[in-house]
Amino acid sequence: MVTPVIELSRIEKEYPGVKPLDKVNFAVRPGEIHALLGENGAGKSTLIRVMGGAIKPNGGSMTYLGKPVSWQSPKQARAAGIHVIHQELALFPELSVAENILVDAQPRSGLGLISSRARHARAAEILSQLGVKISTHAKIDELPLADQQMVEIAKALVGEVRLLVLDEPTAVISGHEVDLLFDNMRRLKGKGVGIVYVSHRLEEIFEIADRVTILKDGQVAGTGPVGDLTRDE
Repeated sequence: MVTPVIELSRIEKEYPGVKPLDKVNFAVRPGEIHALLGENGAGKSTLIRVMGGAIKPNGGSMTYLGKPVSWQSPKQARAAGIHVIHQELALFPELSVAENILVDAQPRSGLGLISSRARHARAAEILSQLGVKISTHAKIDELPLADQQMVEIAKALVGEVRLLVLDEPTAVISGHEVDLLFDNMRRLKGKGVGIVYVSHRLEEIFEIADRVTILKDGQVAGTGPVGDLTRDE
């Protein structure tokens, strides 16, 4: 049996007067696109933040690559290979594409100085892997949202990404841009990356996802292969 990239068991999160997660079980396998669905307030964002280390649960357990973990911060989760891309992109608009992609991993010369040439070369290499043509010298605030999103994904590829979480990525893009995003998701899936895909657009789920988990009022209402479900279900 394949060991999940991440597995959450009976996860609970409670705030005064509200319980956004109530004994939630959720797992993502290597090379799988797992859709996470639910109405606003169902608990999707809270579950994502637990996986990414931004929220500590009140109960339950989590394993990552087969080992028990308890993230102390998003930085710790990112260092382990978990990258969460929220609707609000975490980019520096006044900096270049290369500076944003390598913000946490600046290449340095033998004297310990940041190498601008190496930075642009490495950023161009990563963007090439994604199949996108974006100038590494361009400022983020000069780019359309679709390109900004690809820069955010490129940031995740600087290290060894094992789990990629995409929160409503198609809310700000359409048409060819969605096709490009899906092509890159399939490329990462082929490399064994586990992907969590959050969307309200059911037609996208049937096109891109392998499995689906549905949250309702903080609990799992159902989970299973996408091919076994109908739109009404």
